[in-house]
Amino acid sequence: MSEITLSNHAKYRLMERGLSVHDIKKIAKSGKIIKVLEDGQFKMEGLCNNGKKAIVVCKKTNYSRNDIVIITAYYAN
Repeated sequence: MSEITLSNHAKYRLMERGLSVHDIKKIAKSGKIIKVLEDGQFKMEGLCNNGKKAIVVCKKTNYSRNDIVIITAYYAN
């Protein structure tokens, strides 16, 4: 079973931007990958419970278990 954790940076940004941890983890788990970055990070897109679209930047930490760390998240423009 995979585990989804948040970096300290992500925790700070979620609080600063008014994003829900539940929404962001849901997007990291089942959102749509919209971009893969060169350093192995990837951006995922999905809807929050408030109807707004959010972007979550993640990176896999354990490929055999599909563990993911959330780097940051923000509302899409």
